[in-house]
Amino acid sequence: MNGPGRIHEIGHTPNFSPTIIIIDDDHEVVENIYRVLLEEAGYRVLSANNGAAGLELLMKETRFPDLLLVDCSMPQMDGETFLTELKAKLPRIFSETKVVGLTAFDPTSPFFLRIKELAFDCRQKPSSIEGILKIASDFTGPVPMQRVV
Repeated sequence: MNGPGRIHEIGHTPNFSPTIIIIDDDHEVVENIYRVLLEEAGYRVLSANNGAAGLELLMKETRFPDLLLVDCSMPQMDGETFLTELKAKLPRIFSETKVVGLTAFDPTSPFFLRIKELAFDCRQKPSSIEGILKIASDFTGPVPMQRVV
């Protein structure tokens, strides 16, 4: 079991693969669904299970990811707080990376709209298995390598 603030590198795809960092406290979903689908599609995926670990990971990376997916309803540091701290500590990331909030909130809710204002975009958390691939390809372009089903 992973302790608080653990950072996980998921997969070892070649350096030219688009990099996605996922900050989400739902370890099972990240490891067993997002990881598998995104790796099979050819992405390099890193993850952190809370906002503080996500900031640490981003500060250590030698280059910004192509896509940063942030769960907006995490304990310890929610997505709104994370995005605010990210803007203060690494403002340049917002010009080099697509930063996308993920939430279960309705797109018309004040919370969803605040996240959309702080990030590049905000999306509802995918409810289908293929939803994470759609979000990834929407923001990084075509999927690097199509999955064989």
